[in-house]
Order: sequence, then C-alpha cells, then structure tokens
Amino acid sequence: MKKYKQLTLGLRYQIFAYKQENYSLSKIAELIGVNKSTVSREINRNSTNGYYSPESAHIQSVSRDKFKKRYHKLTNKLKIRIGKLLREGLSPVQLVGRIYLKNKISLSHETVYICIF
Repeated sequence: MKKYKQLTLGLRYQIFAYKQENYSLSKIAELIGVNKSTVSREINRNSTNGYYSPESAHIQSVSRDKFKKRYHKLTNKLKIRIGKLLREGLSPVQLVGRIYLKNKISLSHETVYICIF
C-alpha cells in the first residue's frame, strides 16, 4: 500500500496538463503516482467555477492547512505545573509519569522539552 503524500505545486501542474489533454482521473493518478481518489478530491476541492488552476489550487490548499484546528495538550495551566515540577528537581521523564498518574494526561518527555524552551 502506498503512503499518503501532500500534493506539491509541481504535481498540481501535472494534473492540470493531463486534465487539459482529457486524460481520465485513473490515468492521471497512475502517471503522477497517487491514488485516483486523491486526484478526484484535488480537482473537486480546488476548482473554481468548474476550472482547475494549479496556482489557485495550491494557494487554497496551503490556506486550508494553515488555519486547520489543531489540538494542543499544553495549556497554560499545564505549562505552569511542568515548570513547578521541574523546579522541584524532577526529570522530564519523571515529570511525565507524575502528570499521567495525577491528571491522566499523556505527554512525552519531548513535549516537556518544548515547554522548557
């Protein structure tokens, strides 16, 4: 099974060119190395008035990605708690264990390092 990959501006230009040559979605997908549904979604999501423009599609895609909602575990309250535990002398690994036992919040020690810096 192929891994998912983001479409680049170059791939969007290829989709545009093959679409202009009236290639089928299956053929376009085969030529650029993605799934047929990826090409179909790309054209449906990023066409304006039935016209697919690679530049416009790329701008729309980047814009959607930039503003998508992301879940962040590190609330201000949790950052304060992490700082307090670090000042008490706990290592990031110990700190993660303590927070999980007390608050049932699963963090990695890498997340603690992010909080520190």
